[in-house]
Amino acid sequence: MIKLPLALATALTFSLAVLPASAHSGHEHQAVEAGDHAHHAPHGGAVRTVGKYHYELLAKTDKLQVFLLDDTLKPLPTAGITGQAIVQVPGKGKQTVTLSPKGDRFEGAATLAGTKTFVAIVSLKLDGKNQSARFKYQL
Repeated sequence: MIKLPLALATALTFSLAVLPASAHSGHEHQAVEAGDHAHHAPHGGAVRTVGKYHYELLAKTDKLQVFLLDDTLKPLPTAGITGQAIVQVPGKGKQTVTLSPKGDRFEGAATLAGTKTFVAIVSLKLDGKNQSARFKYQL
């Protein structure tokens, strides 16, 4: 009579395995890099989650802007925070962009004219340590 408890245990195991998948039903995720959720970018850039923070990257042909956001995507103060971005442009090599506080964002000069896509690693020194996010960005 061991078959009945074994059958119940097997059925319970399979029903619990389905719960995580069904917990995500009812909302969609945009295609983003592994380990991140899609978020509406308040400034029209790309958003990545970094611990308890969110970074939003907005690129123009001559500069990068990075917004430090809370969990509700509201801007956080930038005073006293330092940062940089390592930008890799296909066929053009790497450039390091120093990010300086400017109002509710960080800004740094970049050379992106003629660039269609690039990868950027954005690092900000928060809570005493560097915290980074990787962006694959399309202009």
